[in-house]
Amino acid sequence: MLMGNTDAGPAASSCGLRPCIYLQGILNLIDCGVFVLENGQVTVFNRAAEKLTGIKAGEVVGRDINEVCRRHAICRDLFNGSRAVRGQLKGPGGLPLQVDRTFVAGALVVTLQNAETPRRTRSHGLEAKFRFSDIVGHSAMIQETIREARKYAHSEATVLITGESGTGKELFAQSIHNESSRREGPFVAVNCAALPENLLESELFGYEEGAFTGARRGGKPGLFTLAHGGTIFLDEISELSPALQARLLRVLQEKQVMPVGGQRVYPVDVRIISATNQDLKKLVKEGRFRKDLYFRLNVLNLHIPPLRDRLEDVPALFRHFLGRLAGTSNLDLPRAEDNWPHLLKNYLWPGNVRELEGFAARYAALGEEDVSTRATFRKLFNKLTGLEVPVETAHKKKIVIELGNMNEMEKQIIIEAQKIIRGGKSELAKVLGVSRTTLWKKLRELDDEYRRAAGFGNRKD
Repeated sequence: MLMGNTDAGPAASSCGLRPCIYLQGILNLIDCGVFVLENGQVTVFNRAAEKLTGIKAGEVVGRDINEVCRRHAICRDLFNGSRAVRGQLKGPGGLPLQVDRTFVAGALVVTLQNAETPRRTRSHGLEAKFRFSDIVGHSAMIQETIREARKYAHSEATVLITGESGTGKELFAQSIHNESSRREGPFVAVNCAALPENLLESELFGYEEGAFTGARRGGKPGLFTLAHGGTIFLDEISELSPALQARLLRVLQEKQVMPVGGQRVYPVDVRIISATNQDLKKLVKEGRFRKDLYFRLNVLNLHIPPLRDRLEDVPALFRHFLGRLAGTSNLDLPRAEDNWPHLLKNYLWPGNVRELEGFAARYAALGEEDVSTRATFRKLFNKLTGLEVPVETAHKKKIVIELGNMNEMEKQIIIEAQKIIRGGKSELAKVLGVSRTTLWKKLRELDDEYRRAAGFGNRKD
């Protein structure tokens, strides 16, 4: 009735336990790890067991138990004495595993579960809160970024998220985790620039008792261990020291961690998502970041566009933040058809979404003194930009062109309008009163000089 893992192929039983394709599928779906030992050989090792131990089924199924125990220390603990027993033992990184050993039809059946993951995730907040549905924006640029990230969610490869500070890199990392097969596991976020090197090393990899002065009795599991079965998000990865870069590379290569002061390694099943606002290629050329680590991290690359390249999303983001921040105040929230939030598109938001959220928080805290003129809103915006911005939106601004034939003047209009309307082609087409397709055809007719002047050469939206 019991059988081997799908990936390892069915293992014949000499004590009457026959492989069953239905049961095989069931065992690979459950969260509980299952081992079966028959006549001195491992015949069952399901996918949950792989995740909990860090051992691949192909390394143990069909092999003699003595050989398996010599190669894998955790198996020595699991099959110790082949006795029926219930209790806990230390798994990868020292985390407790609840283990039950019992006999069924002459075979030793071992089941194991992570005894701490549910409690640890709740008590330490090791969970991803955001999903793709929480990302606000309808611009072609951000929608394409979301589509790309959704595809990455279904892969197990490492992801490198690039983008300026404040663009929402962790928001995308959490969304990827929540749409992946690891969604039930922990999500651990680490800011690599927030701690000095010695503290960051012990936080990432953990430490053994007595590893250094002040080390906690019994040691402490590291963040990689806490993320076992889930995802670890390494923000500001460019700030890792050369020594920590080397240790991280080993984790990526071997899928194992060694605590500070430890003498043995522990297997970990973790997906790594990293992020940076720096140019890692440049750092590699300068010798400040390991080339081999860069290529290990940059298997899947996701670039988050700055807010200035998708200004058409600013009004919707502003309304979103106000709605969340207003609370029980009597702040008059803008409606989708209101034009005054579009004034915000006249600013390039160097701090990106984070800066816009801060602006919305200030506005929500002050409240509007005159809803007819939006006096408070304009004062805050003028203070932010350092300019006295008129009430009319960018759509009402004037442009100056030189007299010429119709084609030349049309080109000038498109170029000058692009300098004012920074919301992308969709917004520009709306202001000019033409369809996006018509605008695209017009842009293709521009010669190289005009395209460079207008900034369309490498623009994506």
